[in-house]
Amino acid sequence: MPALSFAPEYLRHSLLGIAGICPKKFKYLDQARRQGKTSDLSAKDYIIIGSGLDAGLGCLWSQNWDLTQALEKATQVLLIEAQRLAIEAQSRVFELVQAGIRDYASHWTLARWHEIVAVHPYLDPRTRADWLYVPFANGGNGTEPILMMPDLVVRHNGYLTVVDHKTSGKPYVAESWEFSTQLLSYCYVLQERFPNEAILYQVDYLKRPSRKDDDRWLFPPTEPFVFTAQKAEAIFAWMFERCTAINRARRAAAPLRNPDACYGWEPCEFLQECWDGGGD
Repeated sequence: MPALSFAPEYLRHSLLGIAGICPKKFKYLDQARRQGKTSDLSAKDYIIIGSGLDAGLGCLWSQNWDLTQALEKATQVLLIEAQRLAIEAQSRVFELVQAGIRDYASHWTLARWHEIVAVHPYLDPRTRADWLYVPFANGGNGTEPILMMPDLVVRHNGYLTVVDHKTSGKPYVAESWEFSTQLLSYCYVLQERFPNEAILYQVDYLKRPSRKDDDRWLFPPTEPFVFTAQKAEAIFAWMFERCTAINRARRAAAPLRNPDACYGWEPCEFLQECWDGGGD
């Protein structure tokens, strides 16, 4: 999960989701993205852990399973992310990330035989153009390209498979991922590049240690899902609707409000600003 400061010239999938929930939050994060800044709304250890693992695992795949390079890349990203979020880099975070990369390399040693089609575009800038989705391509394009960022694409047993690394302290539940808009968006853009190939998508699940004195990561088995025509139609409609919401938010003279999004587990951080003070 790269920081918002990565590739600020492009929209990204996470902003598509936010645009349909809270227009105010979208405008806040969009402005931060344009300025090359990282949001200060997510300064938590698990964000840092995810960023470090994301870079380290991508490096493993792209550098022919070189564990030393992967650990160095992860450490570099951890330091940068901690600095951007203005928090102290905890040694425990570094230990967890390094243990996760080592365990992953050992557990999935046979996976290196998969044919690699693409690794995360922030590790290889040359591939970024391949992952751009241009909304409203056949009409008025009021939204800049969206950069999709799959962690990994491999060809295995005749199928193109989108693989996304996910870390969590909770058990893997397949039903939580089959209709993930993130994974389906990646598949949609991949299919535009490879229209005649069957596409699967799969979560590469890393379960964090459950106890403070335990560094052992677990890798529950996960199954691939098939990217069908029905799913392609549904995710296109979702992306189109989200891009429309973005354009609407940018054109609005007064602040847009979505009461359904004002309360979740706790009040939205923009609640008072939207309803009491207004503003853009």
